[in-house]
Amino acid sequence: MDALQAAPLGGQFTFRGRTYTRQNKDSSTPFRAYDESGRRVHLGLLEEQAFWAWATIDFLQQTGVRIEERLEASHHALIQYSCPPAVKSCLCSRSLPRKPTRNGLLVSPELADVLSTITARVRDPRTGAIPMLPNYDVAEMIWNPPMPLLFQWTHGGQRTPVSRR
Repeated sequence: MDALQAAPLGGQFTFRGRTYTRQNKDSSTPFRAYDESGRRVHLGLLEEQAFWAWATIDFLQQTGVRIEERLEASHHALIQYSCPPAVKSCLCSRSLPRKPTRNGLLVSPELADVLSTITARVRDPRTGAIPMLPNYDVAEMIWNPPMPLLFQWTHGGQRTPVSRR
């Protein structure tokens, strides 16, 4: 994305050995370019999909939650607690994973990094708030009330929860 934005309109840039040409006009989709064969590539969408794939894999690996629990993960679930003197503070989740034998999850530094990266990405740049979205629970076949979901993105110009896929 940095190489694309650094290139002038209509200019070429190289990324990982492939040459792209930036589109020659500003538009509503500024992250499009053309590959060597002239095929239009939406680099912004590819970057968005790659980010959410990384975030999902790391989140699932670090927490052990199921896909449906990932879909319901919200910013409200994160709480900072005072910990023993050896540890200045720790971040805990009160609802991840949703297991009857556990009340929460102590967040490791690796998971905290993933969560902070996700949070920074979903915050509204104008207000700093995480948009509240309703989501459909396919297991219970009900709509959950709007909440600040961690896994949300802009798709088709509208904020939506990241899908199961």
